[in-house]
Amino acid sequence: MNKKLQDELKIKLSGVLPELNERQRRILLAAEAESIGYGGIKILSNISGAAVSTIRRGIKELKKKPKKLISVRREGGGRKRSVETNPELTKILQEIIEPETRGDPENPLRWTCKSVRNISDALKKKIRC
Repeated sequence: MNKKLQDELKIKLSGVLPELNERQRRILLAAEAESIGYGGIKILSNISGAAVSTIRRGIKELKKKPKKLISVRREGGGRKRSVETNPELTKILQEIIEPETRGDPENPLRWTCKSVRNISDALKKKIRC
């Protein structure tokens, strides 16, 4: 790998690595080392200051398939679903849309002639009343 590419990689990693946690750093360095090929581990170790063993461990982690997608956010966070806060919402929406729907009633996919804006306005009126 030539000096210019090493300098560019150093600039890129110096901006990204401080923002990552330990595992993410390991995996990023491992992926970069793998993309370089022979000697990549040593080059990345010199550029980043990470130990060779750390990058090797990252390569092992890359090669084994993750069992489950690791989420950054905690389980159960965020806003509750509208149906949970207002259990009658589905019924009200059906009443609004039903008169102007097209398609097979047995098919879950149906079309409505009302625009989203009109449906939204009608829903607001029904919920306020």
